[in-house]
Amino acid sequence: MTTSSTTGGAPTGADAPLLTARGVQRKFGGLVAVDVEEFHVRRGTITALIGPNGAGKSTFFNLLTGFDRADAGSWQLDGRTVTGLPAYRLAQQGMVRTFQLTRSLADLTLEENVLLAARGQRGERLAGALFGRASWRRQEADNTERARELLARFGLERMAAEPAGVLSGGQRKLLEMARALMCEPRLLLLDEPMAGVNPRLVETLLDHIRQVRADGTTILFVEHDMDVVAGISDDVVCMAFGTVLATGSPEQVMRDPEVIDAYLGSDEPDDDAATAAGTERRA
Repeated sequence: MTTSSTTGGAPTGADAPLLTARGVQRKFGGLVAVDVEEFHVRRGTITALIGPNGAGKSTFFNLLTGFDRADAGSWQLDGRTVTGLPAYRLAQQGMVRTFQLTRSLADLTLEENVLLAARGQRGERLAGALFGRASWRRQEADNTERARELLARFGLERMAAEPAGVLSGGQRKLLEMARALMCEPRLLLLDEPMAGVNPRLVETLLDHIRQVRADGTTILFVEHDMDVVAGISDDVVCMAFGTVLATGSPEQVMRDPEVIDAYLGSDEPDDDAATAAGTERRA
């Protein structure tokens, strides 16, 4: 997936992948759900992870983000091993995810939901709360300003004081992205961000994703809508039966015979189907 200058055969510095995974396996009894030999996400890009239902995409996502534990393998974020770290530790390292089914706290306001994701809050530590009151109050003011800026960015500022439970499904997607960005991620993982979103809001979400990348955040997302994938992705990885079938540009992956056979299908009828159809018409 990576095409760059190398030193000693491996990309270095700004050319090195932000995320690298090797030999990642997850088994459930006798079923091998994930068996990924190698996986890269280039820094500064939008990478789509595609494949049929049951391909292992969600399980792989959960492994990388600390919501499940791998049976084998390792992965590195910006050259630092993060294998097996819990989700909160990964977030501290700069890897943050969203969910297909959004997880807002319905009784908290939108502003409170976003503030929950602020990093390194001094007032949460006993010593800081008791002896660093001025410091944590300044930080709290800065965090509140940042949360309000993010809500405004996603068009939710007028609802900042409303409970998150009043939001529509699409608005909850926007809130979850705002909360994820409050963590200041280096790598943002989006699990089917367009699922359940009306077509008009899809374009808004796509614009936000492009802007997040333009601001310097690398993005990896799971998606089934191939128009979305083709329109926004720099790189595409296709999985099937727990393994990686193909990686490359959207055009390369969508032309790959294995990807077509396992996932995309063909617009052309095969010879047997055409023969059967002709026989039926003659009958």
